Amino acid sequence: LSKQRHYDFGLRNILSVLRTAGSVLRKETGKPEDNLFMRTLRDMNLSKLVFEDISLFDSLLADMFPGKENQRGSHPEIEKEMDKFITKNGIVHWRPWMDKIIQLYETKLVRHGIMVVGPALCGKTMCFDTMTDALTKTTVPHQQLRMNPKAITAQQMFGRMDAMTGDWHDGIFAALWRQAVRQAKKKNMWIVCDGPVDAIWIENLNTVLDDNKLLTLANGERIQMTDT
Repeated sequence: LSKQRHYDFGLRNILSVLRTAGSVLRKETGKPEDNLFMRTLRDMNLSKLVFEDISLFDSLLADMFPGKENQRGSHPEIEKEMDKFITKNGIVHWRPWMDKIIQLYETKLVRHGIMVVGPALCGKTMCFDTMTDALTKTTVPHQQLRMNPKAITAQQMFGRMDAMTGDWHDGIFAALWRQAVRQAKKKNMWIVCDGPVDAIWIENLNTVLDDNKLLTLANGERIQMTDT
């Protein structure tokens, strides 16, 4: 495969594949394990591949599972609501773009932190909006909390300690995080950092994006992410 900065085939990716494979195996008992595992490998990795690498990845899977055909998972209820949203908003029914929404949904099932990359005006925001609407109609209410980390400083994003009084003032991300935790029982909250990735602000989200799921603030406070 080509070298891309966003490709990740390390331990974290292996763990996600194994979790998904176990979930699929328990859900679809009686079906051949090799078919299910092949489908899981493809579904969990296809979303991150650039177009030029897809055919090569499929050929690698064909070598690993000789004689087996690629089968994609189906989500009829979600795809039905996606079609309604797309028609209502006058969006073109373009199958490759709709497949990206399904891939985003399947990634969301096993990961709590997702990065969506692509050039401007390629449909990233509409992917989120379409999936938010479809999941709201089929499961529990979903809501996006959106901010641009590159438009503010690190202190404005996470918070600061007043040097004179010693009082702590939440930043925008910290305030959104508290709001999401408070409303987690009523709806599924997504905090969307809409903007270029920067080492300064993404470094502070290490404990959020790993298995700790914990926001650690400069005042020593730790706020745990909920399951939703």
